[in-house]
Amino acid sequence: MAQIHRAIGGKLFEKQQNAKEPQMVGAPVVIYSTPYRYIDRNITPEVIADAYKVPIIFSSLSFHNRLCLGGMNFKLESIDGPEDDTKQNQIDEAMKQIKQIDKSFARIGRHKNCNTLDCMRMTSLEVLGYRQSPWEVVTRLEKGNLYVPRLQHLPAQSFNKTPTTLASQTTRYQADELLKGIVFDTQEAEVHFFQNTDTLKEPTEIPADQVLFIEDKGVPNNTSLMHSVISTIEFLKQSRHDFRLAMQRIGTPKEVAEIDGAALAQMKGAGVEITGGYQTLVDYCNNMVVGQSSNQAEVALPGTHFKYPNIPIALDPMAVEKFIEQIILNHFFAKGITEQLAQAVSVSAAPGKVLLDGVISGHQEVVGNPFCEEIWQKLFLDLNGFDLIIWSDFVSWAPKDQKAEQDKATAIFAQGAATVNDYRADMGKDPYTPAQLTQLFEEQNALRRGKLPGEPVVQPPETGAQGLPVPPEEQAAQAQKKKEADLLATTAQQAA
Repeated sequence: MAQIHRAIGGKLFEKQQNAKEPQMVGAPVVIYSTPYRYIDRNITPEVIADAYKVPIIFSSLSFHNRLCLGGMNFKLESIDGPEDDTKQNQIDEAMKQIKQIDKSFARIGRHKNCNTLDCMRMTSLEVLGYRQSPWEVVTRLEKGNLYVPRLQHLPAQSFNKTPTTLASQTTRYQADELLKGIVFDTQEAEVHFFQNTDTLKEPTEIPADQVLFIEDKGVPNNTSLMHSVISTIEFLKQSRHDFRLAMQRIGTPKEVAEIDGAALAQMKGAGVEITGGYQTLVDYCNNMVVGQSSNQAEVALPGTHFKYPNIPIALDPMAVEKFIEQIILNHFFAKGITEQLAQAVSVSAAPGKVLLDGVISGHQEVVGNPFCEEIWQKLFLDLNGFDLIIWSDFVSWAPKDQKAEQDKATAIFAQGAATVNDYRADMGKDPYTPAQLTQLFEEQNALRRGKLPGEPVVQPPETGAQGLPVPPEEQAAQAQKKKEADLLATTAQQAA
């Protein structure tokens, strides 16, 4: 759901011709230089931004983003409904202009030629991290007297500071829990946006009527999907540190030397004396262990052994790390919930996919609808006098089960609930022409009658009294007798 603070009346509204076009004043790229590298230990926007660098977080959110927003196409129809076919010229003209404008629709960071899909993807990342995503938007009169919306992204992380003049007035000005630069004025019931572009200066206020403020209303206003898992991410970092320690201490232990007393006793009993005695072996072993190297070969003296100890470990840190990673994956993709609900869903052979489709479509609505409804609809179609409605058609994340679709189409056609051409369309084939349909109809009827079109009628052979075939000569004689009988009957009727 989007909140845009803009006074718009009716479907079409007038714009003052002599008004000065607003200029963007925000900073699309913000680089901080914090003195002494001070870090706030609370969960700040900086902590959330740093969490994006964790490999499991980066891969999860990137995959989530591509899964939900793999592709998108604009769809247009008449404001009077799809059955209205009088607006086709408007649809063609508007679609042509939208595709042209969309090539350089917005600026995101250093990239100035970003399209609507790029904006949706950036919004998706910020909504997952901060629950909200601010954009600056202006409308300009461009070539052809056409009002064109232009956007630039304002990094959510840059709204991290409340102005000092408002910080003390907490009763009237309520800062957001995550982005302190987004302040709600309880007295005027308005939202103010303060972007922190320089840590040594006060934040810059972005005019509220130039802000497209996208927020996920399905998430509590004091947290976000990333915010709620930060503590688990810190736990993951600690487990990875412990794993490195285990690798150093247990995975590659130091070599140890051992003096075998029994072997020495046997050597002494055999009359073998060691120069310097027992202490010589001790000094030798100490020197070998202290100066050990992976690049040297060692010759053990009689009665000595060198080995690497097998140290038992109480808890495998690698198993702990894998467990925490699984928790994070379940958090972002709700695997545990979908698996439990899948047992109660019987409308599909793949209930897990059905539930995932629902989650994806919900996320698409949150991050995609504001750009269609608030920008393309109100600031382009309505403002330029198009009587059309626009929406986004997202590309499905998974291909259809073709076999299941074909089996379903076959069952419907077998029940007589679909036409031949409808069935062929479901099977991915071209429709029949009227001539082909006529031919098919005749062939089907001929198969039911047992005769193909144009085939001569074949009379069954005559049989005698015993059911045996009648010879051709007898058939001719019978035909002649029948002909003479018919002739006599006709003559008698005429005489009467």
